[in-house]
Amino acid sequence: MHAIAGAMGVAIIEVITGARSSSQLVRWVHRDVMAKIELRQRIETAKGNELSKPINGTGRFDPKGLKPRRVRAIPVGQGEYEAGVVVDNGVRSRALALRIHKSQGQWQIVDAEIG
Repeated sequence: MHAIAGAMGVAIIEVITGARSSSQLVRWVHRDVMAKIELRQRIETAKGNELSKPINGTGRFDPKGLKPRRVRAIPVGQGEYEAGVVVDNGVRSRALALRIHKSQGQWQIVDAEIG
């Protein structure tokens, strides 16, 4: 579960930063969560948006070299996990809280909070 949560955390941050197409997550992410991710992507990649700039103001969060720095996943029910994921690029970190559910043999993110 840790590997799935880490990989999905990286993929979600890549979508938010515009480095990956959201269509690549359709199989793994519930449509309500996908809508949240796509809204966040539109906000963060909007021209002149200050939210996605690092503190030193040198540009937007760079999705190159992203890796899951820390992943914690705990079972909360039959086929259900909650995971905390910290993803970074060596300069800046992003945190995600994920609810992952197994339905019909497929793991899917059914809720997400993205920092």
